[in-house]
Amino acid sequence: MPAAPGTVALYLAARADTLKPATLGRRLAAIAKAHQAAGHDSPCSMRHAAVSEVLKGIRRTKGTAQARKAPLLAAQVIRALATMRTDTVGLRDRALLLIGFSGAFRRSELVALDVADVEVGEDGITVTLRRSKTDQEGAGRKVGNPRGSNADTCSARALQAWLIAAGITEGRCFVPSTVTVESADVSRISTSRSL
Repeated sequence: MPAAPGTVALYLAARADTLKPATLGRRLAAIAKAHQAAGHDSPCSMRHAAVSEVLKGIRRTKGTAQARKAPLLAAQVIRALATMRTDTVGLRDRALLLIGFSGAFRRSELVALDVADVEVGEDGITVTLRRSKTDQEGAGRKVGNPRGSNADTCSARALQAWLIAAGITEGRCFVPSTVTVESADVSRISTSRSL
């Protein structure tokens, strides 16, 4: 250290065949941070022509569009719901799927969801996300999930049914189901009860 800009440019060129441009950008950021922490001027700054031109060339050659997964559509959610079990495991899975779909939550946000983060109102539920991938500082944000007109696809009712059936009143909302409730018992659960 410090690495010369030409060395960093050669590193980028050598890795261009095996790494995507976005990954190379993250690697550059890591190299820059390591130099900054050591008190050196960063050799991988875009102000160095050797580095910026090589990275621009790689982006032009390989493209920068990221492969994205196809979104889950409402019809697919309804088909998935039709195949779910009717016991507490099914209630949990239904609540997870509907809350995740209606709130556009990430998996990490769903598993971190706490009962205290859910406010029940007449019109549905409000979920407070304490931290997420896009909120590393933990400022938090509120996401409303309105009560649906169809009870089978209403995320608010599904969450309430799961929490009541599992006896969850505090802590994480989504935990492994240890309660065994037969389907006949589940149908009698009133989702009008508050959390």
